[in-house]
Amino acid sequence: MRNIAINSLGEIFLNGSCVGSPISTAAIYIRDKVSALKKDKGAINKAIHEAFDKQIDSTFTLSEALSVKSVMDKQAVNDPRFRIYASTSTVSGKMTAKMVTEFIAFLDDHFAWLKIYTISQNLEADIQVMREGKHIDQSRPADQEHWDYGPNHGHVERQVEFSWDVTDLTIRQINTLIAKAKEATGEIWEAYGVGIL
Repeated sequence: MRNIAINSLGEIFLNGSCVGSPISTAAIYIRDKVSALKKDKGAINKAIHEAFDKQIDSTFTLSEALSVKSVMDKQAVNDPRFRIYASTSTVSGKMTAKMVTEFIAFLDDHFAWLKIYTISQNLEADIQVMREGKHIDQSRPADQEHWDYGPNHGHVERQVEFSWDVTDLTIRQINTLIAKAKEATGEIWEAYGVGIL
């Protein structure tokens, strides 16, 4: 069984090896052909999309290519707060797309964790721990030989991910879910949200 994964940047992996991304396709295309299109942005974007589609079609079976393209279309909603990624199940072989958003707080901040877990339940989001470890808050000014440590350096923190299965949702349904999640998490986002570029 072939294992396909697509990260939130749109990089596609087949059995653990990166086989393409819109960014690398765009870079190669622009380098090789941009002068022929005379920097017409619309034509360039269309040509990059077509080149990436050809790359997907030549790498994957028809069924796999349709699944990959469906996930890539859904990734149009990606922003620093909500992202979509996908992978094939090792059991069923079916590709599953997940939309995620992340939060981080100090482990002993019981008020934060009560709010985070309550909101995840209200949103019917799966929640999983992404990382737990010591907070790093240190710097060394260029003119000093020693490190300066912030007040929370070494304090244990936990980062979690809310996730929803969006495999069978349309873009409109995903946008509705995002709006609902943004409203529900607005209060905790400012204090604990983790944005990804």
